[in-house]
Amino acid sequence: MINEHVQRLLWVDDDIDHLGPFIDELRRESLEVSIANSSETALLAAQHTTFDIILVDILMPPPDGIELLRRLRPAQPHASLAALSSFLYLSRYRDQIRALGFPVELIDKDFPNIAAADFRERFIEPILNLATNGVTHTLEEQDRSMGAPVEGNPFDMRLSEFLGKPLVEKDRLTRLASEIASSTLDTAFSKENKIWILLCGSPTQIRQYAVTLDEVPSEDVVMEFARRQQRAPFQFFRPLQIDDMWSGDCGTDVSLRYYPTVTLEFRDYEEAVVVHFDTGAPMTFFSYEELVRVKAIRPTNAFTWAVRPGYKPYPMVLFNIEVVLCGNSGGPKAEVTLRGQAVRDWANAPYARFCNPGCEYFTKANVKQLCRYRKGLVGRNILIDNAIALILDGRVKKTILG
Repeated sequence: MINEHVQRLLWVDDDIDHLGPFIDELRRESLEVSIANSSETALLAAQHTTFDIILVDILMPPPDGIELLRRLRPAQPHASLAALSSFLYLSRYRDQIRALGFPVELIDKDFPNIAAADFRERFIEPILNLATNGVTHTLEEQDRSMGAPVEGNPFDMRLSEFLGKPLVEKDRLTRLASEIASSTLDTAFSKENKIWILLCGSPTQIRQYAVTLDEVPSEDVVMEFARRQQRAPFQFFRPLQIDDMWSGDCGTDVSLRYYPTVTLEFRDYEEAVVVHFDTGAPMTFFSYEELVRVKAIRPTNAFTWAVRPGYKPYPMVLFNIEVVLCGNSGGPKAEVTLRGQAVRDWANAPYARFCNPGCEYFTKANVKQLCRYRKGLVGRNILIDNAIALILDGRVKKTILG
């Protein structure tokens, strides 16, 4: 009797409890699947079992997925390691993956529905290919493809083809779609008072539109329309005029050390988040990575491109969540609705600010260090949406719930 080797797979994700259906599908492929919801649990499992494949979510509580891959390599030298995340193409992760010094498979965490016709092609087959052929889709391969020209018309692309492309390619296709549809966008935003439009299958036919943020449909509604059309959806927002009063970075102006902040508590996360508050911003802008980290939103790839005049377009998705707004000095609290743009790759967004040597939290020279309080920029819409008042205390750069 031939004793065929059973492929052993370890899947590490701090949200693993919600991935049961996908784990079941892998087990139906005769993979022996073990799970871990933290780096510590994964390292313990690696001490007792030899794995053929290890899938690691990059964005996890410290030590994160990058550090876990670094620790797993000597413990599992023959395993095929894969970084599975929607964040693979952010510059901070690209640099850290390069620094690992060993091959890591890149798998986009854009899971299709199990009932979808392309589920096997997009989810099962990449993992089975990893089991059979080892690491083949590396960061170096993605780097080589970055400069390649985009072929074809994105509006003619079938939905299944678009969804099967890596995130970096989706971004490039969306940029190309905006160039092709530039006249449609200009007319819609400058003459027709629209703030959001959906193009799908045509650069000139507006499929859906909104004149207020409340009218913008959810990701599920957009994708359902795209499935009926069987074409890639492209969403665009009108450029926003933002009067952000802070134009410098930490330490460049003594007055900026008193920039006001608000404290937010998220339902499923113990740590409160302190972020800047600016009445000059008409709406709230928040780091997409930070909102995912605190489990306020789930990872997604349904980004659209927004514009702040004078800056490069940036990828974002709308969010609408319930949070607790706290008095910075332990005063009253209020349950409020927080809505705005979740901006992907915050470090390169037009709302990010960085520490300079004059900042009290500056730690390392020659390192681009994000301001610890600029994980988001809460705008005046929090006041309007929730009919509340905030008192700005300039002495201690904080706000008090009025």
